Parts: sequence; C-alpha cells; structure tokens
Amino acid sequence: MAVAGLQLLWTRTFSFALFDLTAYSFALVASGAVAGMALGASVGSRAVLRPGARAALAWTLGACALWIAGSWRWLPRAAAALDGWSLGPEFLIAVALVAPCAGLGFAYPVLTVGSQGAGSGRRSGDFLLASGLGSAAGIFAAAWAVSLGGLAAAAATLVIAVAVAGTLAGGGAPATALCGLAALAAWNLPQPQLHAELSGGVAQREVFRHESLAGAVTVREAFFPDESAWSRSMWVDGHPIAGTDPSTRTSQTLLGHIPMLLHPSPRRVLLVGLGSGGTARAMRAHGAEVTVVEILPGVRAASALFPDIERVASGGPAARVVIDDVRHFLRRTRESYDVIVSDVTDFRYLGSANLFTREYFELAKSRLAPGGIFAAWTPRDPGMESQASVLATFQAVYPRTTVWYPHLREAHFAVLVALPEGGGRIAWGDWTGRFGRGAVAADLEDIGSTLPRRVASYYVMGPDQAAGFSAGARQHTDLRPVLDYSVVAAGSVPRRDFLSRLAIGAADPAELFTLSGPEARALGAARTARDGMLAAYLAGEEGSAERAVALAEAALARDADDLEWSRGPASEFLAAQRLRLADQAAARGDSVAAEKELRAVLSIFPEHFAALSNLGVLAADRGEADTARALWLRALAVFPEAEVLRRNLHGLGSGGAR
Repeated sequence: MAVAGLQLLWTRTFSFALFDLTAYSFALVASGAVAGMALGASVGSRAVLRPGARAALAWTLGACALWIAGSWRWLPRAAAALDGWSLGPEFLIAVALVAPCAGLGFAYPVLTVGSQGAGSGRRSGDFLLASGLGSAAGIFAAAWAVSLGGLAAAAATLVIAVAVAGTLAGGGAPATALCGLAALAAWNLPQPQLHAELSGGVAQREVFRHESLAGAVTVREAFFPDESAWSRSMWVDGHPIAGTDPSTRTSQTLLGHIPMLLHPSPRRVLLVGLGSGGTARAMRAHGAEVTVVEILPGVRAASALFPDIERVASGGPAARVVIDDVRHFLRRTRESYDVIVSDVTDFRYLGSANLFTREYFELAKSRLAPGGIFAAWTPRDPGMESQASVLATFQAVYPRTTVWYPHLREAHFAVLVALPEGGGRIAWGDWTGRFGRGAVAADLEDIGSTLPRRVASYYVMGPDQAAGFSAGARQHTDLRPVLDYSVVAAGSVPRRDFLSRLAIGAADPAELFTLSGPEARALGAARTARDGMLAAYLAGEEGSAERAVALAEAALARDADDLEWSRGPASEFLAAQRLRLADQAAARGDSVAAEKELRAVLSIFPEHFAALSNLGVLAADRGEADTARALWLRALAVFPEAEVLRRNLHGLGSGGAR
C-alpha cells in the first residue's frame, strides 16, 4: 500500500511541479519502486528466520518514513539540477525510490514468517491478496489525500502511516523513538515548487489551485521582463495550457478562427478543451452554437479568472460546457457538428497522445456533419519523427489534410485542418466576406490580424505536401502508441526542424482560392512577407539575431500596407531580437553597440522594462547617476515589484555600485 502510494505521489509531483511527465519518466519511477521492493524482499527472505527480525522490521520502517520525509525536502531541487540531462531527473528519483521501497519490501517475508508449517500456503496467499488490495487502496488513498490537502499533505500522511506501522511492529523503545522522529519530520513538509521557480523563471505568484483525482489545475501570474508585460496562465499537472500572453492568446484565437473561416456557414460546433476560454470565444464570434467538452472540473473553475470566459458567456447563447471524457462524449452523442476543434495538451505529456490516435480522429470524423471540418492543435517542436507520425495518422483519416502555421508571432504550434473531401477552391469574395460575420473582425483585432490575406498566408502545407512530409512515418494508434515513445523528453530535440522545412518551401495559399489579378497580387505580397518572417524566425532560433532583424525588416517591407502586423506582432519580434543583440554586445564589452540596440527597442516600445533597466545599468557604469536614476524609475513604473532596481536606486543614493 505504501509503495503504491509513494509511486503515485512522486509521479504526480513529477508532472505537477518538476518536469514533463512522459512514458519514459513514468516507467523509470515505477521501475525504481519495483526494484526496491524486489531488493528488500530478497534481503528479508534471508533475515526472516534470524532472531530479531521483527525488531529489524520496526527499524526499517522507521528509517523508510524518515527517508521519505527527508527526500521530499531535498529531492526536487537535486532533480532540478539534472534537468539538462536526458532522463536525468527521472533516473535520480527512481534511484531515490529504491531505498524506501526496499525497506517496505523487507516487510513481506518478515510478516509471512508465521506461515511455516500447516496452512502455510493459504496464509501466504491471504497475505498476497491483502498486499494486492493494499496497493490498490494505497493508490486511491494517495489520490484522495492529494485532492483534499495537496501533494505535501498527502506525503506527510504517508510518512506518518509508515511510522505508525513501524511502531506497531514492536521493535522496542529505540525503534519506536525512530518512528516518532520520522512522524515529526512529516510536520510542515513543503509544497513542491513550480516549474518556473525551479528553473529561475519569472513566476511571481499562484492565484488559484484545484487538485482532484483527475488532475491539478493552477493559475499563475507572472511578469516577463523581455516582453515588458504581465500575463496570467493556466497549468494542468504542471503543463501550461492557456494564458493571456501574446503568443498563447494568438494560438488560442487562431485555432478557433481558421477552421471556422474555412466553413461557409458553421452553425453547431464542438470544441475539445476549455482552457481559459480563448478558442471558445473565437468560435462563438462567428455566431455559432458552441459545445465545449472538458475533462477537468478544475479547468472550468479556473477559467473564471480569465477575461475570455466572460465573452464566451455573454453576447448571445452561452457556450455549453460538458464535463466528460471526449471519447465517451463522442460515442454517446447523437449530434453532428459543422466544425470540431481539438485543443488538447501536447502529446509529449503522458496520456495526452490518446487524443492524437487514428481511432480518435475516426471517432471525431463520425460526428462531422456533411461538409464538416475537423481541426487539431499540434506542437511544432517535438522533432521530425513525431511530427511526421502525427501528420501521417491525421491524413490517413482525412485525405484533404492542410497545415496552417500562424506566423503572426513566432508560434510553437501548428493547426491541422481537414477540408471536406470533394470540395473545391474558395472564392476570394466568400473568404473576405466571412470576416464580416458576427464579432469576427473585432476578435481578430485583439491579436492584430484582421486582414483576410494575412490569415490566408498562414496556410503552409496542402495535401500533397503533407503526404510528402509524412512519407514512411508510422501511424499512432491505440494499440501501437508510437508517439508515447518517439520523444524521450520534451525539449530534447531542436525546435527548428519544422521551421527549416517551411522556410525552404511553404505552400502557396493561392492554391486554396479563386482569385482575380489584384487579389492574387495582394495575397502574393502576404505570402512573400510570410516566407521572409519564417526565415527570420529560423535565424533567431539558430542564434543569429542580427540576421533575424535584417530578414524581418525586409519581410515587413514586402507587405508594407499591413500596418496592423508591422506595428504590432512583428515589432515584438524585432524588439526581442534587438534585446539579444544588446546582450551580446554587452557581453563583449561594447557598451556603445548595446546602447544603440536598446535605444532601438525603445523606439518601438517607449516604456519597455528590459530596455529601460539595461540602459540604466549602462548609464550607472558610465557614472551618470541622474540618467540611471531616471531610467530605473521609468522601469519601476512598468514593474513596481522589481526589487533589484530598488536596490540599484538605493546604491546610487548611497554612492555604492549597482
């Protein structure tokens, strides 16, 4: 029971607070627990007939409880130190599990020592049955403890339970004292720290937490110095799924709009995954009746903290939110839908790949109305093998597969869209007319992408190109879940693979439309600008900020009429690259070049926090205290919580260094 509970706690801690839980990390944690049990049982079988076996059991259980309490305090940070190693944190946690599980495994032969003689087989069988039932009970008990009191409270409960068992084993006063010490060590166990805190990120505060048997949902507020902006994000089991930062907001909005715009008149639509309500908001902007299927009640509760959910519930019939597993929902519903959008977590995380299988895509297809469109969010950066597998699986069900990459901002996702079989090209007049539906134009204005030609330019692969990209790839199915094992760990492969492919031959969006001469020229300008930005993004990811700036500026010049894009999202990319150039210049001691780049950032965003604070540092280094003070005060007006700037200002006042 204790081993099963301990395995669940560390697996849950892995996904919620430490790293990305994959099939490999789960297998390593489980192998550590099983190996420890086997080792302990082996030692116990040799000690069971010796005098003092019961006392040894009491000491062992007390030591196990103490180890569990201690490891809960130091193991997360020790594992974080190995985060750069492939499977390093998983391996360390698996090794750390061996010791307590060995101690618990020691109990089995000791507790069955009385089975010698008549009826020994029955007694051993009874104990084995109790052990199996206890394991199941341990998993459920740990899960309930997590949902009621959180991970730390559940860990403390487990420590106390093991300590009590050690006391009952009857090892004498010293062993009992050890068990008592272990129980005291369970007092005030810390809640595991968040991903961003462990990695030196910018997380400032947690404003919502909901833990249940199904998963842990948190909402965090953070300030991003390089973007000079606050954002709020929603996390499920330690993975970000929604938020208000520009990149995530763009992702949520366009995932909803692209398939809806491709349908001539969507009336009834289905969204898989509520998140913060951004995609549901975009789909409702078309005047459609939206049903949202969400598996976690905590997500619905957390969505109330985001402004998008208010727009989902106002201005017409509210979206219907159903708490259910989407496969179960699709099997039992009798409804058919004009558009189905699957907005699920990255398939690299354990369990999420279940909604990228061929069987799931077929199930969704069975609920499409005639002429219906299915779309699915997919990560851009899991590596070519996994990308090809997803595409091959998708296209096996939907022959007219298209791929859309919203280059409005440097996106880390793509949208797979299945066009209706037998359909033809879209008249450009019909396409532009769809932007006048309901609140579509106003909704797209929020992300700076109202021009029909700009949205059309997000089309980067047609059916033939998708087939070429995925040629020879293995399909991901329920019985052959290749995606669960094709990526060892999230982030272990270069993200530029997908961009590299697009930068050398993204599709011409004109193949989707019937166009007149002027319309073709306008769309051609948007396509040329798109290709330039794809090359700029690739250069930025390859570390060439100077080339990225040059390519981006050239791309903007190719579609100069799109001021909405050039003054908004594209400027954000230019500012980020110039900040990198400033950092590089400062690192080589060229303060003149660093200041030039920072001034260029301020010419784009006059109150940019990182640019202001870094210019203040340069001014302080030159001995220009008044200039530094003025710059840091402007930066503090943007981000008042920046304690380092307050210390810098205090240092100026006292004549000290920054």
